[in-house]
Amino acid sequence: MATPAYRVGIVSLSNGFAAKTRWRGRVYYGRREGGGLTYRLSGGIAVRPAPRWSLSVDPNYLRHVDHQQYVTELAGGPVATYSRRYVFATVDQSTWLAQIRFNYTIKAGPHGRSLRRALRRERPVLRSRRAAGAAGPGAPNLRHGREHDHA
Repeated sequence: MATPAYRVGIVSLSNGFAAKTRWRGRVYYGRREGGGLTYRLSGGIAVRPAPRWSLSVDPNYLRHVDHQQYVTELAGGPVATYSRRYVFATVDQSTWLAQIRFNYTIKAGPHGRSLRRALRRERPVLRSRRAAGAAGPGAPNLRHGREHDHA
């Protein structure tokens, strides 16, 4: 049994990515040689009211019809199918879904320092007893990974 051919058409529209309010839409339509049908309507809108805030909603509708969905096989078929009878059914499926996202960008520290760098600076440094000043009077006195004068 050969794989049936598909005929597909896609139309997509959107505005510029740099816009404060972005939108997009897409229509997908496909028809299979054996009578199957798939179409999808999808789109989205994204709003950026301030540089650190964004909200997006992406709704999606999918309709899929397949008249040749394999279900099971039974005994008693013709020799051409190895004495098996294959059972098929029609699938008619509709799906609605939406992805909703709310984003807030965290910017830490003055001068645009990254959050990772700010956290690394605040984290205490683990050190050995020797590095902590337990090695004797000639060893450097290290506090939080930095050298200090002996008190």
